[in-house]
Amino acid sequence: MSKNVYVVIGSSGRIASRIVHELLADLENQVYGVDIKPANDSDNSIWNLTGRFTYFKVDVLNYEELRSVSNAIYIAELTLKGILNAFWIPESQLPELLVQPRLPEAGRIGQERNCAIANSFINLSGESISLEVGKTIIGIHNVTRLFWDLMLQSGDVSIVNITSQYGQKVPNQDLFINDNKFTFKLPGYSLAKAAIITYTEYLSSVLSNISSTHGVIRANCVSPGNIKQSNHSKDFEDRYSKLTWTYGMPDVEDIVPGIMLLLSKGSRYMNATILNIDGGWVRK
Repeated sequence: MSKNVYVVIGSSGRIASRIVHELLADLENQVYGVDIKPANDSDNSIWNLTGRFTYFKVDVLNYEELRSVSNAIYIAELTLKGILNAFWIPESQLPELLVQPRLPEAGRIGQERNCAIANSFINLSGESISLEVGKTIIGIHNVTRLFWDLMLQSGDVSIVNITSQYGQKVPNQDLFINDNKFTFKLPGYSLAKAAIITYTEYLSSVLSNISSTHGVIRANCVSPGNIKQSNHSKDFEDRYSKLTWTYGMPDVEDIVPGIMLLLSKGSRYMNATILNIDGGWVRK
């Protein structure tokens, strides 16, 4: 049985579940999937892949729960090769004020809408904004702490953290005037994704001071653009496409190769990198 293991946090998500499949295509790999969802909510086809996938229903915000994953790797005497942090904080864990509000009818167009956006923003408490940022960093730092010794033992480990274009550039609110869904993109999400970038750079700096005979422990970010979803209207996709320099809105399949590159030895000289896969949205 293979002794190499990759840990995928948020493994039942659209991108992460696809990464699990890609990793398991290499018979040398085992994958430990971690998600807060029950096992029957995960991609069931993963379970049939030669017994090299192990699922843990764990909340990354719970340090003791997450310890069960690192302990399992110790017991199985596996070599950690990579960690993908693709978890996100579900709305059920956020206060009502942090769930994207629908703007009132009078605030849907022009100056009235701008006023409604401003009111939505100013009525957010500092505590409610910091909650989303704090939970995100608690989760990602819990992963780093619990897998730290395993990373040092291996020496050659790639950490990939999923951030977002909105962690580098604030949302264009006009983009979200779409059919009957007139939403205000709240700042907590952007701030949380920006915090992931800063955390990754800080982690890379710390790791760079640790020498290893086996290789380099490196940490990078992947920053996807808005990804196609079944509930997106053609109008929304067209307006988003005008904000890019390439083919418009990416699909999951457009994001996967970049993540796989960063998890592979092909990225050994990439560290503290933000890999934008957004069609140029951030730079335009």
